[in-house]
Amino acid sequence: MKQLPFVLFVLFVCSFLFSSAQTITVKQLYDEYHSNSYNFEKQYTGKQLTIQGKIRSVKQGIKGLNAASAAFLTATGYENFVSCQFPIEDTITLSRLHADQVVTVTGTCKQVVRDAMVLANCTFATTAAKPAPKKDIPANIPLGLYHIYQANGSTFDFQYKFVLSSYTSYSIGGQTGNTVYDSRNKIIRFTTGKLKGFTGIYQPVNPDNEKDPPTIVMDVKGVPDVTKPYGKTYLLAFYQQ
Repeated sequence: MKQLPFVLFVLFVCSFLFSSAQTITVKQLYDEYHSNSYNFEKQYTGKQLTIQGKIRSVKQGIKGLNAASAAFLTATGYENFVSCQFPIEDTITLSRLHADQVVTVTGTCKQVVRDAMVLANCTFATTAAKPAPKKDIPANIPLGLYHIYQANGSTFDFQYKFVLSSYTSYSIGGQTGNTVYDSRNKIIRFTTGKLKGFTGIYQPVNPDNEKDPPTIVMDVKGVPDVTKPYGKTYLLAFYQQ
């Protein structure tokens, strides 16, 4: 009977270690963040996490500018939600990581910045990704549901959804608006409604990430220049297939 408290203590420790070592998916974290970002930051900042997800991009650090290299994990395929940092000197890891690779990464949550979690001192285990089926690329802006993100300089923040009902109308949250579409130049202008004043240009393929869906790059200042880095006023409307 005297051993019972010790046995219970061992079971408690084992249970805690098991629960803390559980793997969380990027999508689970993404959903938690958008459910309550305040509680999310309090719960995870400073904690060691093991996360599984797909790499959207890999960035090499630059001495004197960036403290580390990073692999960015995506929850939806459109955004960089988890920034997994590792030493600049670790060129072996850098050479092994690439976009669309599924990884399990362990690191410490350094901070939560806007719509991104920063994970420091990361180690990686990789899984071979299944080849993606070849997709048909519409010649014109496809009609249907879009998710809108805004460039903030380092990642993309989710804003809202809208439905392009036709080439003359759209809706956001039940409120409708009008559009004018130039099929020759692939330019759409939002003339009324919540997006009034925005002009979009159709980008069927993102040259920086061919896995991105057809996109309408939008700007309130006029036709966006898609040959240059996205400005902070740009909205990116990703088509939902």
